[in-house]
Amino acid sequence: MDNRIMYWPRGRVWGGSSSLNAMVYIRGHAEDYNRWEREGAVEWDYEHCLPYFKKAQAHELGPNQYRGGSGQLHVSRGRTNHPLHQAFLDAAQEAGYPFTDDMNGYQQEGFGWMDMTIHKGQRWSAASAYLHPAISRPNLSAKDRTLVTKILFQGTKAVGVEYIENGQTRKVLANKEVILSGGAINSPQLLMLSGVGNAADLKKIGIPVVCHLPGVGQNLQDHLEVYVQQKCIKPITLYKAQKPIKMAKIGIEWLWKFTGDGATAHLESGGFIRSRPGVSHPDIQFHFLPSQVIDHGRVPPLVEAYQVHVGPMRSTSVGWLKLKSADPRDHPIIEPNYLSTETDAWEFRQCIKLSREIFAQKAFETFRGPEIQPGVQQWIGSLRILSIEPNPRVVQSWQWWLLCWPLSSLVGSRLSGSYLQIASGGCW
Repeated sequence: MDNRIMYWPRGRVWGGSSSLNAMVYIRGHAEDYNRWEREGAVEWDYEHCLPYFKKAQAHELGPNQYRGGSGQLHVSRGRTNHPLHQAFLDAAQEAGYPFTDDMNGYQQEGFGWMDMTIHKGQRWSAASAYLHPAISRPNLSAKDRTLVTKILFQGTKAVGVEYIENGQTRKVLANKEVILSGGAINSPQLLMLSGVGNAADLKKIGIPVVCHLPGVGQNLQDHLEVYVQQKCIKPITLYKAQKPIKMAKIGIEWLWKFTGDGATAHLESGGFIRSRPGVSHPDIQFHFLPSQVIDHGRVPPLVEAYQVHVGPMRSTSVGWLKLKSADPRDHPIIEPNYLSTETDAWEFRQCIKLSREIFAQKAFETFRGPEIQPGVQQWIGSLRILSIEPNPRVVQSWQWWLLCWPLSSLVGSRLSGSYLQIASGGCW
């Protein structure tokens, strides 16, 4: 990654990362769940998971074989009439890919309109779906502005948690069980702070060992994406919408009516394809955006442009997470080992090539300017040459993190041999 420090924001808010992500609702391909089951995660196959997806979901298009209609999590379908979104979908079909009318339904493969966790113009996070409706219950207490510092054990049995609130260290004990749900970063971090992890590593930083489980913090699997950006020769992107005065107007409309450019994340179209023949199901994911994104949106766009976020979904690089110290306020050391396999490097070059093929189609003729990034291309007259291999160093320099961190050492014992059941049953 060219020695860069990557940006890894964390959902330290009610709703977790569902309160800060791009609100795209994607379940994953059925074969991914079936593979988990084949590898030992009992009842994690798609047939067992689908009823829970449906039970949780309230899709605006109503229930069917794959969608739910009466759950707590509101899901809407992309409905923009922006010409660049339509051009992207048309170009994908011109490039030979099918249109799919439901990426979470019968056919994920192809390009189409994204599902989004947006309800009546507002983000519908896990907190909106589950916590806020229950917050007034007398048997529920939720605390914010607190930092959990460790899980309390009696032997290897979890009996409570310790946390800091208003500068004071407090403890709360469990009558039945402790459920650890801190995500792929905080869950292993908190386990290790509590003495559950690799005994040698814990002893080095002075943490008493409760249970030697060397798999905690291991098998970190993230998948990156790269932005392929193209200048737009028509002033129809979101460039002007991100100017201060226009942003104020968008904000006022959203606060007044929950409509307009503030009522969507604009990632309303996308797709899933296979990188090469012989791949059993899609392994490349696309999100299209009618704007230029710089540094995760922390820097305003510089020009009228559109882009596709593209990356492989089953990266083979595996990393790890360790504690920096015994202080729970210190960020952990995260080493994802991005692009540590040739397979991952090849797939990223393929992602760029296939994205360029889509952007080169007739549907984009009236919008297409020169490529902004990665920017490795050649022209002969008006003919763009697409067969050039993207430079590996360019690939390393332009990759960005995507908000997905599976840490399978916390998924199940038969997957990694290092699952910790934080409950009344203790350390399994």
